[in-house]
Amino acid sequence: MIEEGYGFSVVPEIRCSDHIQRIVKKIPMAQILTETDNPGGPESYMGNKGMPLLIRDVIEDIAKVKGKSFQEVERAVQNNFVRLIERLPGLKKEISGLVS
Repeated sequence: MIEEGYGFSVVPEIRCSDHIQRIVKKIPMAQILTETDNPGGPESYMGNKGMPLLIRDVIEDIAKVKGKSFQEVERAVQNNFVRLIERLPGLKKEISGLVS
């Protein structure tokens, strides 16, 4: 899947899962995305619902695992998101100017 260029969404479970951390180490920065509301996510292990505020924690943990700065990971995730959205008809115009 990595070789085929798929994107991989990293979830809050990275905070407590060595398995997820090992997977994230292998994913190229150009293929990393983030999310907080996956089914059975944070609520199942932390007792809290996934909230957008957790994205900051996810990015911090990706940075630690990959030996990158918070800003490098944040920028990569934003760029990856824009590339993903640009592939969808009609949305390129909608997002222009939102993310640099």
